[in-house]
Amino acid sequence: MDQQFRDFFTKRNLISLLVLAIIILTIPIGVRLVRLQQELKTRAAGSAISFIPPGVETRTSASGSAILVATQSAVGVKLTPPVGWQLSSTPASGVPQAPIVTISSDSSCKSVSLNWNDVANETGYIVNRKKTADSTYLTVSGTLPANTTTYTDNLDISATSYDYLVKSLNDFGKSDRSNIVTAPVTPTTPSNLASGAVTKTTIALSWIDNSDNETGFVVNRKKTTDSTYLTVSGTLPANTTTYTDKNLAANTSYDYLVKSVNCSVKSDRSNLITVVTSK
Repeated sequence: MDQQFRDFFTKRNLISLLVLAIIILTIPIGVRLVRLQQELKTRAAGSAISFIPPGVETRTSASGSAILVATQSAVGVKLTPPVGWQLSSTPASGVPQAPIVTISSDSSCKSVSLNWNDVANETGYIVNRKKTADSTYLTVSGTLPANTTTYTDNLDISATSYDYLVKSLNDFGKSDRSNIVTAPVTPTTPSNLASGAVTKTTIALSWIDNSDNETGFVVNRKKTTDSTYLTVSGTLPANTTTYTDKNLAANTSYDYLVKSVNCSVKSDRSNLITVVTSK
């Protein structure tokens, strides 16, 4: 009987010691998990974190730093985002979208202005440019800061046209290119070219100005029997809608057309008209 009691109490002691050992071994894991969750909450307070679907453990904050959401499968514990955190429908770990670009130039033909929408998840932008006749783009802006939506390129476009595109970027790479825009922008064609007063040596012309970005207009003329038009007006100022052609031959048929001009580019031709001077 005494031996049975001794065996019983010895087994109880062994079980107690085993339970105590498990508790001692488990406490550090629990403490580490609590500290990790606290660290995640603290770091989240200073940066926005977008969570991607479960199974991916590395999360990326808006500031670009990586945060590990750990799991402890050995003890059946999985950390999840704290209450109130919003799940993102798209991964933060990816290149940003391409912006959409618009372009304009000043009336002096000495600068080009680009504007675009600010896309999400970017850390900057780059502007690429080439002459329209060339094939290779060069980066002309350096890396612009995050949230930039404008860029001014100071160059002479009075005789040369240029193509531009913009890309957004972040730590994962660059976006696809934006739409390509060209400077100077081709102005809208004038319309309703018509003749007014006619004499032996003069013909008065008028037209409708349909563009809001022209730097001028040109009037082209030829004798109806000829094949080649000549510019007879020089470049007229912006917003001009009339012109009187002088020093013409009497009783002669002339053909006219008008084009709007924006720095180095011209619009399509207006309607053609034929006018005969007086006898």
